[in-house]
Amino acid sequence: MTNVMRKSSLLLSSFVLAFAAACTGGSGRGGNRADGGVAADASGGGGGDSQCAAVSGFGDLGAIDGVVFGTGAEYLSIDSTLDATPPVDLFIVELFAGVAPFEEGIAPGTYEITGAQTDYNSCGACVGVFANLPENEAPEMVYTAQSGTLVITSVSGNFAGSFTPAGQSASFVGFSGNADSGFVREDACTVSGGGATWDKAIPGPDPRN
Repeated sequence: MTNVMRKSSLLLSSFVLAFAAACTGGSGRGGNRADGGVAADASGGGGGDSQCAAVSGFGDLGAIDGVVFGTGAEYLSIDSTLDATPPVDLFIVELFAGVAPFEEGIAPGTYEITGAQTDYNSCGACVGVFANLPENEAPEMVYTAQSGTLVITSVSGNFAGSFTPAGQSASFVGFSGNADSGFVREDACTVSGGGATWDKAIPGPDPRN
């Protein structure tokens, strides 16, 4: 179930882009990747055969006004566009029910980004960047925060919380691959990023319906 949700989250990100483009009159780069996979093809090196997806570092984002997906029963996320030039980059916070630290369900609390939370294969409280996200495709690479503190203050009515780096900025490490075969950590692919806060209404039915 977790792999299905993680795969779905990558595809939901492409819906975010298409939805935003429709609302603003913009357009993203079309493509044919709709399998929930990540295929890095920008310059750089990595732990496997993939190359790093190009993404710029970012500072403190302040209060983000992104799109919330999920109801909190199985999944909850909020994103913020870092680079609106297609293919876009999204800062994203994702919570997966049934995965540590949410074995008993998604709930408010303070969660340290360490250990399993630094690996996109195993994080239940995931803070990351979807890099180079074209419309109707999966991102080229998922960058996952390696430290920091995630504070969730509400998962009912509104999704509210904050992410604070452990220092002046957090290091995000790239992961290539896909939810079916597993994501591969690419230690040479890194980007630095700041914190964020959010407080947005949780939607009812899936907005794709």
